[in-house]
Amino acid sequence: MPKLIAGSYSGIKPREVFFSGDGGNVATKIKWIRWTQAIAVGRGTSNIQGCVPNCAQGSEAPVATSVTFSRPRAGHFTKVVEVRDGHPLVGHYGHHIGWPQGAQ
Repeated sequence: MPKLIAGSYSGIKPREVFFSGDGGNVATKIKWIRWTQAIAVGRGTSNIQGCVPNCAQGSEAPVATSVTFSRPRAGHFTKVVEVRDGHPLVGHYGHHIGWPQGAQ
């Protein structure tokens, strides 16, 4: 089974995936619908930061979030698509922008 490699995490079916290092985008309570040799699909929630008066003190609104890992190579997934609040984020393993910073 292909693994997810994100920061120091290497494994399958994490409950949380950290898409940002500052906690501004963390998919939580992920329930995995599918985890196969080709693709992994999960559904959970994440918080959208209000950032008023600033991101550290602003409110957060939970939204439904989907996470899809694909393009397995050398035993791990190399592509991630996160969709939250209708907005997709696409990342590729080895490219810093958009790739998960960690998981658990």
